[in-house]
Amino acid sequence: MTQPVLDIQQLHLSFPGFNGDVHALNNVSLKINRGEIVGLVGESGSGKSVTAMLIMRLLPTGSYCVHRGHISLLGEDVLNAREKQLRQWRGARVGDDLSGTDDRPQSDTSNRSSDDGRDPPSSTNKSSGSQS
Repeated sequence: MTQPVLDIQQLHLSFPGFNGDVHALNNVSLKINRGEIVGLVGESGSGKSVTAMLIMRLLPTGSYCVHRGHISLLGEDVLNAREKQLRQWRGARVGDDLSGTDDRPQSDTSNRSSDDGRDPPSSTNKSSGSQS
């Protein structure tokens, strides 16, 4: 059996609150294997963003407590990784195709407009911001 790209096991996470801990994740488990495309869906406040932020370790240090569970990225422990390792993962792995088998069609986006409908910046159309 091959090693999963991402493996989350029995994750329990809370945030400290004024009236006690707020339990944000309760027994979350997820396995993503090479070549799989996964969407995380749920109601507002169900923990989707917290899960994603925790996987990338982008939650502010000291703002949360993992009571139980494990996250591994390509077999390496995410929760106990040092900051240097996290920066390498974020820069080279997270958001990229981790399987090395990216068969998605590649397209030239150089002439497309941005998501908000504006034209992409052009290297020949630089504005100084001042008008004469």
